[in-house]
Amino acid sequence: MKTIAEITILKRLKSSPRIILYGAGCIGQKVAAWLTTNGYTDFCYAVSDKSKNPDQIGEFVVRQIEELLPIKEEATVIVSTLPTLHYDIKQHLDKLGFRNKIFVNDRFLKSIGIAEVNGMFPEKRAAYYARLNYLSQKLCHFFPCKNIVVFESKIDYTDNCRALSEYLEKQLPGKYQIVWIMKEPGKQRRRLNKKTILISRNQLSTIEIIRLNYYISRAKYIFFTHPGWLCSWKPEQKVINLGHGNPLKNAESLGHVADCVLASGENGIQYRKKEYREDIRVEVLGPPRNDWLFAVDTGVLQAYTDSKKYQKVILCLPTYKQYAMDAGTLKKTKYDSKEINEYCLNTIHSEAELRDLNEYLKEKNILLLCKNHYLQKTSKKRNLSHIKYIDNNLLQKNGHDIYQLMAASDALITDFSSIYMDFLLLDRPVGFFCNSIADYTRGFTMEHPEKYMPGMKIHDNNELKEFIADLAIHTDYYKKEREEARNLIFKYQDNQNCRRCAEYFGM
Repeated sequence: MKTIAEITILKRLKSSPRIILYGAGCIGQKVAAWLTTNGYTDFCYAVSDKSKNPDQIGEFVVRQIEELLPIKEEATVIVSTLPTLHYDIKQHLDKLGFRNKIFVNDRFLKSIGIAEVNGMFPEKRAAYYARLNYLSQKLCHFFPCKNIVVFESKIDYTDNCRALSEYLEKQLPGKYQIVWIMKEPGKQRRRLNKKTILISRNQLSTIEIIRLNYYISRAKYIFFTHPGWLCSWKPEQKVINLGHGNPLKNAESLGHVADCVLASGENGIQYRKKEYREDIRVEVLGPPRNDWLFAVDTGVLQAYTDSKKYQKVILCLPTYKQYAMDAGTLKKTKYDSKEINEYCLNTIHSEAELRDLNEYLKEKNILLLCKNHYLQKTSKKRNLSHIKYIDNNLLQKNGHDIYQLMAASDALITDFSSIYMDFLLLDRPVGFFCNSIADYTRGFTMEHPEKYMPGMKIHDNNELKEFIADLAIHTDYYKKEREEARNLIFKYQDNQNCRRCAEYFGM
């Protein structure tokens, strides 16, 4: 039996000679299956950037939305994305002149088997959890705010949120009740203050949904690094996106998902607005996590180096090229590049090349510490004497954040990860894998990204060895360029970002 939400859309489609399905992702494909089930097979997908999508999904072609302008008067566009993106999509479609638009809402998505509950997609009892979530939100909305601060980071207890959370506990003890939303709170309990409240957002239950909505509604401050699921809040609340990196790489517009977002410098404001929305408030306070770069813990490296003495340590942190999203009923693989870095080193493509590089590092007595981006699913990790692999699980086990490891490293190698920008604050050599830059279809926010990349450009293994050799004899050709880029990117170059953030927001 069809729901009212389904019947409403089907009635509008009866009078439409052409159908365009805007959105070729997980939700778009679910809506496509629903359309075919109801007898509609003459439609196509439309996207805002065709280069990031396949030419065809199943039997239906994928078009750039601008290609469909000739039929804009007669076509009905079904916008099949998460509701948080609807505002920006509407603005774009209005500008192009598409008049007939249908935006799939939560009620419709639930009716076809997609129920989002605080950012999760439950496969079982989805309708029950969605109803419970709605009712508890309505009830908790009437509770007044208290001195509660809620944190959530993409990876449990890491990044800017962890840095600010630890600062508040140390500098303002007892003033605020700290609440952390996590996927696996049980793994973090021993590392946190006993008074810190932990809430799971990974395994939905009646009590956890009620607890989550209670603390979200009563919090004076809500800090995120990867926002998206929190769509509304009370006027007296402050919702701040602390960010998770400078926007070097292109990103789909994330919309207006916070009261404000942080930037590292005045020059970065334009890129934050591009990443979110032109009218979003941007404050230049500096990323809280950068404070760790100025507090070197000599014991951090020992957890990853087998207590060996190396002349230098190079940290290798390439960004992801593909990732597989798996959130309940929504599954998708995203490709930013076809390049597969199985060894977490962009120029290494075989076991023989890896062993050859290890011998060279051994000769120079330099350790190469490699960490895959947490979204990159494919990797051949094989520890050798002078090449070691780490991941987020190991960092979490040892209670470390990658920025604490960066502070203890002598150099960095990456490709397009914006993490190198923060590393510039240490004024240490940076090398850039550029052998696959032409294949990186995601693109960059700025026209000339190399202007922001002050270091040796590495295209093959010979140049990789050259970078290592220069480091071994303390040769540094890019000090002046690093200074220029650092001054362009950062307004503040100290360890006071947490303090600035807390004071600015009146904590």
